[in-house]
Amino acid sequence: MKNIYSLLLVNLLIIINMILLIIQEENKLFILSIISILLLVNIYLIYKKSNSFDKKEEKKKLMLHKIKNSLSIILGYSDAFNDNIITKKQLDENLNSEIEKIIEVIKEEIYRK
Repeated sequence: MKNIYSLLLVNLLIIINMILLIIQEENKLFILSIISILLLVNIYLIYKKSNSFDKKEEKKKLMLHKIKNSLSIILGYSDAFNDNIITKKQLDENLNSEIEKIIEVIKEEIYRK
């Protein structure tokens, strides 16, 4: 959120300087140089914010992939139990193990800062 406020501030400063450029006849070069610097800062902030969004999306996809894998394994154990390949005890142990993995993945994501 801090980056958004800084981005808004930089854009507001750009607008103010552009208004000053229109109003004032003197110091045009100075105001143009300020606008140029602010535009560069603006581009940098946008780049930084977009990279943070990309990293967050990547982390979410990884977490969802881990959960999807565990759910697929659970379905496999269920099918194996229905086909009488594994016993009820083995099914319960394996299901509990996979559920614990899912809980750990979710906890890791929630409590990580």
